[in-house]
Amino acid sequence: MIATLASPFSLVGLAQASLGLEVAPRPRSTFALSYGGHPQPLSLALADNAGALQAKHSINRDAAKRGLGKTPAVIETHVHEKFAMVHASAVAATFDVPFGWHVVDNGKRTLVFDADHEIEVHLDVRQAADGARAFLKGVLADQRKRQPSVKAQLSENADGSGFLVMQNYEEKGESNLRAYATHAAKNDGELIVAQVSAKPSDLIRALNLTTFILRHLETV
Repeated sequence: MIATLASPFSLVGLAQASLGLEVAPRPRSTFALSYGGHPQPLSLALADNAGALQAKHSINRDAAKRGLGKTPAVIETHVHEKFAMVHASAVAATFDVPFGWHVVDNGKRTLVFDADHEIEVHLDVRQAADGARAFLKGVLADQRKRQPSVKAQLSENADGSGFLVMQNYEEKGESNLRAYATHAAKNDGELIVAQVSAKPSDLIRALNLTTFILRHLETV
């Protein structure tokens, strides 16, 4: 089934309405601050400052040692609104990220994640000469070859971007959420693709984070 949305990046509403996803509460071990389900940075922020975006942060140093990438340049910091703008060379773009989320870039892929990697948003540029819908249909077809039982919903937005969510995506013996959202890239025939990995209990937070990133993403 393919739906067309009038407004872009309605990720949470589409996922819940189309798949009937129920978001179970999770223990507050990973995300110490409560989350009210709002897509604004004040709600999505995991900290009160931009310390998670500093190269000297222990988690970022560890990520660099593991080859995940280096911390990108911080262009702006908005203390009262609790977000910062970063420049991601892998996708040739700037985007906003709420405080407390880590960002690393290895030149091929930009990764946004929490300290425990419960939620990860991978951003990279993909070849997509036939557009977002065809690209996402290919992603879904490949997964259904490996997992015929996967429950999925694919949509396209009026602006040409697209969204795919797979509810029971099998990964490392677990059933998790896997979603893909697209954004126009700098070059024709390419897309910036956000690949979202999270547990079903973190659905709203993960998709709202992705919504915030893509809504404020600008190619440079």
